[in-house]
Amino acid sequence: MNNFAHEPDIAKRLSWGTRLLIMIGVARGLTYLHSENVMCRGLKSGDILLDEDYNAKLGDFGLVKYGPETQEKHMLLHVLWEPMVMQPQRHLTTKSDIYGYGIVLLVSITGRRAMDVRRSEGQQSLVDWATSTQSNRKNLKEIMDPRLEHNYSVQGAFECVALALRCVANKPKDRPSIEEILQSLEQIYALYK
Repeated sequence: MNNFAHEPDIAKRLSWGTRLLIMIGVARGLTYLHSENVMCRGLKSGDILLDEDYNAKLGDFGLVKYGPETQEKHMLLHVLWEPMVMQPQRHLTTKSDIYGYGIVLLVSITGRRAMDVRRSEGQQSLVDWATSTQSNRKNLKEIMDPRLEHNYSVQGAFECVALALRCVANKPKDRPSIEEILQSLEQIYALYK
């Protein structure tokens, strides 16, 4: 298994279609976890492992399970802390997972890190930069990972960016459900084919 995030040899080989399939796989995994009342704690691109066929596997993240009646939290895995961009939340919910997923989706689309202090001010936070840049289709080329060499459906890419930005909306109620994300990504992938 290889880590999905920022391994130059892997990133160069990941086509737009492969990236979409990876993100669809992650969305399917989250759909299953959420159906079992299990939430990730701080999903990040480093939690996505790829097998030799680029099938996504989720691992190395903290999980919290909410009991159906008592809503008690039960720790299932130990969390290894890693700095990341995460919106402060008082209560862990499925919408917290959606925010983390949105960041991972932005990483996949842009090829940038979630937080990169080597970049100039205004570009260090991927969420802040993408939110300010995405205002129109003319900026799409600036957002997309240059390693894709424009080999993507412009309509699909634009919809994918819009979906990612909905996932990282400031208000949790404005974020889509994981089921909606999965359905949208499957439709975007169909545009790519």
